[in-house]
Amino acid sequence: MKNPFASKKKGKEVGESSSRATGSKRRRTTRPATPSPSPSPPPSPPREESPTPPVVAADIPRGRFIHNLAYKCYQNIGAKAFKPERRFMDEVLAYPMIKEEFNRRQWYKFNSSLTIGNRIVAIEFLSNAWRVKALQKHNVPLVVKVRGVEVDYSPEAINKVFNFEVPEVCILKERREVRTTMSLTKREALKSQLTLPRSEWIKLAKNGLPIRFKTARLFDILRIWAEFWINNGEPCGNNSKISIDVGLAIQAILLGDGINLGYFLSKDLDDLIQKDLGPYSLAHCNLITALCEDRRVPPHDDDQMEGPSRKVNEAFVEEVRRKTMGRPFVPFADVNDMMYDEPEAARIPREEHVENVVNDDMPQALEMEGFPAPQYDENVSSEMLCRMDLCTQGGIDMEDNYNTSCALWQQAMAYREQRPAYFFPRYPTMQDFDGAHYRRIERMNATHEVNRATYIRQRRAAG
Repeated sequence: MKNPFASKKKGKEVGESSSRATGSKRRRTTRPATPSPSPSPPPSPPREESPTPPVVAADIPRGRFIHNLAYKCYQNIGAKAFKPERRFMDEVLAYPMIKEEFNRRQWYKFNSSLTIGNRIVAIEFLSNAWRVKALQKHNVPLVVKVRGVEVDYSPEAINKVFNFEVPEVCILKERREVRTTMSLTKREALKSQLTLPRSEWIKLAKNGLPIRFKTARLFDILRIWAEFWINNGEPCGNNSKISIDVGLAIQAILLGDGINLGYFLSKDLDDLIQKDLGPYSLAHCNLITALCEDRRVPPHDDDQMEGPSRKVNEAFVEEVRRKTMGRPFVPFADVNDMMYDEPEAARIPREEHVENVVNDDMPQALEMEGFPAPQYDENVSSEMLCRMDLCTQGGIDMEDNYNTSCALWQQAMAYREQRPAYFFPRYPTMQDFDGAHYRRIERMNATHEVNRATYIRQRRAAG
């Protein structure tokens, strides 16, 4: 009697009859194989291994640190990662709005330095430059000793190393000093200049004013400049958001205003040096490497080199354009220029003023030797305006192909005054205007590849 009860106990433990107990036992032998590689063990080794690469920095000789506090600082930051800088490739530097500013501001050498950085030298630099709080408030010299060589990271030194163009007045610095009192109207104007229509703010300050918007809403050219600033100029931990400070920097770049890049690089580097313990990443590895190389800091065999994670190339720009539906950036005139969603009453007077200025400055047809200028049939003037409109839709400037001082051009301009303007009042609302713009973009995209091939041939022929 005990044998059947014994088998039933086994069946109850398994939850099945004795006939299925053998099958369940077989499952027991196979089940331990599946839980053994449970999801928890695989993630644990990478987490243990992730700090191991920076641990190599513990082999840095103690003698490279100028004092005990520097060595203590190294022990705190030695395991931290550097945020990679991003270098512009040649095809992006060839964009007119990028090339013009790089030429004006002389930023080419700085961009060329964003290749490979010396991680060990950068950590030694940051550790030896760290100051106690009692000295942080004093205007101490921005000089740090690295491997026996003094390295200057002041604005003047950085400007000299990279040969930056230094303006007499840094307009960006002045605007940032008053950004806390920046009105809501100016903030909305800034957002309208940099982002797609109907973009929203994603964060408000304590005073209720907006301070951030999404990076993904930037136009293509502005996204390129944002990548330059938030990765190389003033690196930030979250690249998905654009702050007012970064927005003001992009705005100043596009307006051609004075920017002392050496000042902002020095200030951001010094702010990083003075940071306390916390979950933050290191930055400016390539900048520090360039400053140390300029002072001929000796290399060592244990130096670790690392480069930018991604480059800003044409593929990156095409992806940005795809996500922004190919909407082109429209240059703005000044800091107060509202690019969209402008009230109707505020927009019409300004457009009338611009039209009056154009008409007042329009030269009249010349009359030579007392003979009146030739008069053309009305249909000729109408056909001329039709060609102008078609060229405008195709992105072609007719002034490149016509003599604007000839009688035909002047008569067509006079005839234009009698016809409805191309933009207003033909499109009564901004929605109608945008809708026509989207339709023009679709037609232009169809011929973009042909135009692009022509542009490349012309650029190569020009050398």
